[in-house]
Amino acid sequence: ERVKKAFRIFLTSCLAYSITLWAAVELWPRGFIKIFSNDRALVEFTVPALRIYLSVCCILGVQIACRQAFIALGKAKSSFSAEILRKLILLIPLIYIMPRLELPVSKTTAIYMAEPIADFISVIYTAFLFSAAFKRTMRDIGKEPDEHEQSGLFRFLRKAILFFTGPMETIWEEPFAGKPSVFVANHDRAYGPIAMNVQFELCEEIRPWINAQVLSARKVPAYVRGDYWWDTSKWYSPLFSYTVAYFYALIIPPILRGADCVPVYHDSGVMDTLRRSIKTLADGKHLLLFPEHPTGYRTYGEKIFSGFISIGKLYYARKKERVYFYPTYIDWKKRTIRVGKPIPYDPETDYEEQAAKTTEAIERYFARRGE
Repeated sequence: ERVKKAFRIFLTSCLAYSITLWAAVELWPRGFIKIFSNDRALVEFTVPALRIYLSVCCILGVQIACRQAFIALGKAKSSFSAEILRKLILLIPLIYIMPRLELPVSKTTAIYMAEPIADFISVIYTAFLFSAAFKRTMRDIGKEPDEHEQSGLFRFLRKAILFFTGPMETIWEEPFAGKPSVFVANHDRAYGPIAMNVQFELCEEIRPWINAQVLSARKVPAYVRGDYWWDTSKWYSPLFSYTVAYFYALIIPPILRGADCVPVYHDSGVMDTLRRSIKTLADGKHLLLFPEHPTGYRTYGEKIFSGFISIGKLYYARKKERVYFYPTYIDWKKRTIRVGKPIPYDPETDYEEQAAKTTEAIERYFARRGE
């Protein structure tokens, strides 16, 4: 309650400041202009421009208060995003867009109008963002932090992709029982991971296995060059290797790290992968992995790797509970995600034999396209 009261006082103070400044500028613009120039023609020219330019600064107190509170609550990234939205995403494009619109004002005036429009949208965005973050922060006071919380950027991208691509139908061969589960899915290029992390019914409850190389900006270029992210037989392949590969290195790691993923190592770090996987299941989340081997651009081998079966063995040894492996087939064109009958890990069966049978069953499911 003290925090809420303190913010109300702070918000009132910031609004009083911004409204006072706005009123002073609107009522006595010449006084402010003469601080910088006494040229009469320039003063007369600047009066209407200044009034337009600062016409919305009366509500900037809201943004000032919210941004400072963001920092106080340990959410500096949200504060930074509000300013990036205002100055880079909105203002700069509007400066070029406004003069091109058919408005009943001069092109110069249209440019001045870009600032109040950007200010207004930015304040609304900041207020809504702060309202959600503040309520969540107040609600979570005293609670243990969620070790498996996904980043705000990842959750935002999930909602944005869902908005533009629409939902997909999840078809279960058997109703989901809620037991510790591993969803073993076909890759289907980037569509498989997108479908499972965005459109799948349990997308918020699953945590993906992701190759550790893709989580490192330094290693991404080499990884994408060898993983058939484009047709290597085309003339543009060498060009992409030294341009697109480095662009991916800038945007992919921060997004994927926000998925609360389990990094997959193929060397001595494999034990860390397994430890994190067991902890993820023990904490009530489910795992997602894509075991197909890429064999070329948009092509995958029929055989899948079987190492993930060891999750069942290790989890049973620690928790005395069975892990259920769900074969999952994504068909992006048909807008369906088919989840087959679960294959439970059986501690009474020989591990090597069980690993072979489980992978063969999943391979057959992929070959049948989940039907």
